[in-house]
Amino acid sequence: MLTLATQKGLGLAELMVSLVVSSFIVLAAITHYTITYRTTISAQNTALRTQQFTTIEHIVSSAIRESGYLGSLSNITTHLTTTGGYSNTSSPTAEEHADTVHPDTLNNCVVIEIGTATGTDSSVINEAYYLYGFRIDGDTVQSSRGTSVACNSGTWSDLTVSDVLEFKSLKVTQDGNDAFVNADSPTLSALTAEDCYNSSRTNNCLIEQLWQLELCALPPSSGTVTCDDSTSAYFSQLLITPRNPLMTGATP
Repeated sequence: MLTLATQKGLGLAELMVSLVVSSFIVLAAITHYTITYRTTISAQNTALRTQQFTTIEHIVSSAIRESGYLGSLSNITTHLTTTGGYSNTSSPTAEEHADTVHPDTLNNCVVIEIGTATGTDSSVINEAYYLYGFRIDGDTVQSSRGTSVACNSGTWSDLTVSDVLEFKSLKVTQDGNDAFVNADSPTLSALTAEDCYNSSRTNNCLIEQLWQLELCALPPSSGTVTCDDSTSAYFSQLLITPRNPLMTGATP
C-alpha cells in the first residue's frame, strides 16, 4: 500500500509566487520613498529660494526707507536752519539734491545714504556719514557699507548663493515726480518746486520721493527661462517712500 509523504515548507511554485509578490511590495515601497524624497527636496529648495529672495527684498527696501534719516529733532531743526539760505533757480529734483539714493540701473547697483549730517556750507544740503551699497555680480547679490561706497570699487561681500538663486535684476528708479509739501502746514495745498528752491521762500518745504525697487531671480541652471516667466521666475516690484524725506528751510 502506497502512502503519501507529508509536504514540509513551500513548493517551487509557491516560492516563485511569494518572490514575485515580495518584489512588487519592495518596488512599491522604493517608489513611494523616492517620490516622497524628491517632493521633500523640491519643497525645501523652493522654501530656501523664497527665503533668500524675500530677505534681499527686505534688506534693500529697508535701507531705502531709512535713507536721509536725520536722527533727532535737533538735527532736523539745524538742518532746516542751515538750508534756509540755499537757493537754486533751476529747481533741481530731489533725486539730484537729496543725495540719499543713487541708483545705477545699468550695473544693477544702488548706493543708499543712511544718516545725514548738516553741512557747514549753506550750499550743501546733506553730508552723508554712512552708506550702504547693493549690487549684482555674477548672479550674486553683494553688499558694501562704510563712509565711501562705489558700485565699481571697494570691498563687497556676498549676500546670496547662486546655487540657490541666480539674481538677474536689482534696479531702483524714481517713480513719478517729486512731491513738495508745506512742512509747516501739511494740510494746505501742495507747493511747487519753485516754492521749495527759490531764494525767498517763506515755508519749510518737505520734498517727498517715491522709489521703485525691482528684483528678479531665477532658479539655477534654468536654461532659457527669463524674468518674464511668471511660473519659474522670482520677481517683485515695490514702491518705497523714504521715512525722512529731504527738507529745505524757509529763508531768514
